[in-house]
Amino acid sequence: MTITNEAVVTTNGAKRNSRTAAVYVGGETAGPVRRLWHGVGYDELNWTSTRRGVGLLALLGDDVLPAGFSIRMHNTLTSGNGWSIPAWGSGDVFHRLPDGSVRYRWDILDATYDAITAGGGTPLVELGFMPRELSRISSRSAGFEPGADVGYEDYELGNWKYPPADEEQWSDLVRALVNHFIERYGRAAVAGWRFEMWNEPDIPNYWKGTWEEYMRLWDVTCRAFRDVLPDGQIGGPATTAHGSTELDRFCRNAIDHDTVPDFLSFHTKGAHYDPRRHYDHFTPAERQTPSRAVMLEDISRNLAVIAKHPELADLPVLVDECDPAVGTVYGEFDNPSFGVTNSEYYPSFVARLIHDLQDERFDSVEQITHWAFYMEGKRWFEGNRTLLDNDDVEKPILNGLRMLESLTGLPRLPIEVRGDAAGEVAALGGSDGAVMRVLLTNHHDNWWAEGDAELTVHLPAAGALRMSRLDARHGNTYRAWERLGRPAWPDAGQVQQLRSEGMLTWEPVIAEPGEDGGRLTVAVPMHGMVLLEFDLETPA
Repeated sequence: MTITNEAVVTTNGAKRNSRTAAVYVGGETAGPVRRLWHGVGYDELNWTSTRRGVGLLALLGDDVLPAGFSIRMHNTLTSGNGWSIPAWGSGDVFHRLPDGSVRYRWDILDATYDAITAGGGTPLVELGFMPRELSRISSRSAGFEPGADVGYEDYELGNWKYPPADEEQWSDLVRALVNHFIERYGRAAVAGWRFEMWNEPDIPNYWKGTWEEYMRLWDVTCRAFRDVLPDGQIGGPATTAHGSTELDRFCRNAIDHDTVPDFLSFHTKGAHYDPRRHYDHFTPAERQTPSRAVMLEDISRNLAVIAKHPELADLPVLVDECDPAVGTVYGEFDNPSFGVTNSEYYPSFVARLIHDLQDERFDSVEQITHWAFYMEGKRWFEGNRTLLDNDDVEKPILNGLRMLESLTGLPRLPIEVRGDAAGEVAALGGSDGAVMRVLLTNHHDNWWAEGDAELTVHLPAAGALRMSRLDARHGNTYRAWERLGRPAWPDAGQVQQLRSEGMLTWEPVIAEPGEDGGRLTVAVPMHGMVLLEFDLETPA
């Protein structure tokens, strides 16, 4: 038999236009499916060890990314009260006593990294930001005098962005931090972690020193780190997509000063919405959308910079912020375009980007990082870039990552897509001789795009297989919430319904005999994903 879908209907009842394509799955495997999708990052360090944070880490390790995942966080060394708000947190390690001596507190970082390692994660420790009493710009202690807005202290307003007043005390802090991790987690474990110097130092949002001062601090930090852990991994510079000039200078400086990193890193975002917040409730906001083309160009340009330095050619590259749009703290109530991270769009965008990055041009890229964890104090489906919503209801992105994770360890199959839907349809698959899996994605970067893709899939063999879907009607808590009428605060029964409708399910299908193997027909809605699994060891 062949499998088709009923026509998908838009909200006004009109049928969407369908396009067709043929997907040809080869039988001879080539290189591996590169597992690029396993990075997770966030600002809110102090939410790591909450009940919800610990639960999410366990979910990632046990279910979503069981082959392993990395965690990168801002604010490891930032001073503060030890609690997070959106886009903020504090490890609060460094303290200078009245007599001038220095003491370190480790309790916050212990709870944080205990949670990560217990959940199966591998830390990528970001060395930043500058502690209050170490910043070269001193911060006053505010009282409640007129003009002192509540909650906005000098330090939090930007004094954490500066170089240290005392480089030796910074070096001591780095050595103490690494030594503490070794004492707590073991040398072998910490040697398998990664450490990264700062975040996006090419822009004043994160660094208010000069670039020369950043490179000097890199040299100082790298040497202090290697004093303690010469077999460890330290890298950077975690520049923005447009920091190619700074990345180039960083590479040259590291070579010239014998501080060559163990990995290189930079970032890319698919959109910078302008305005980021739309204040007029009664006037529709302009529709804006992420762009994979922008991200691929960013990555290509920065890889070309690295390639100018043969001494660094073999270093792994981390794109350790790789997201549809800038602004994880913003949601659809700020600008409707941020709502893409609620829906099936987000996983289809990621899956299509992962497919594109399998190209040999990007072979040095080892990992991308989704800057998404969870948020406290938000409305239901606020539209922030998160993995969980309220009551720990999973968002569709987790199902997309599950589908990608199913390809882990499989030698990659050659797959060709032909037809008028070929521009939107991507297929990524692999086989180890026992099982074959093929992930089909129908994606257009415009989040308002519509149109099914009617696919004829040609497989190396005929027989029984199974299929799982992620789209507006399958495995999608957000669309289920919409079908409930977008309740402001779902009751217990509705929450359970969301959990149930958010689960991926399997259905049996048959690949009928064709000229050169098996063939089946499947309709994939726009921004939908279909995973096909063929048990090659079970007789047809």
